[in-house]
Amino acid sequence: MAYGCRPTCDNCRPKYVRCPACGERSFLTLKACRRCKRPFTQLDRDEAVRQWEAEAPTRTSSACFTPRAPREGS
Repeated sequence: MAYGCRPTCDNCRPKYVRCPACGERSFLTLKACRRCKRPFTQLDRDEAVRQWEAEAPTRTSSACFTPRAPREGS
């Protein structure tokens, strides 16, 4: 987990759900899509988390303030 997580980064935890109706990316905490106002179901949220877990190998921590181990010789 990062010490200073940015709202737009979803490296350490899932933060987004993609609306099945219009494709807009919205925060998981919202009750409905910002663009088309379609309510998000628990299934939508579960799918977003599953997809986030599946993409784990491709994520980088460049957007987070993650602690790094000291380098040798430093």
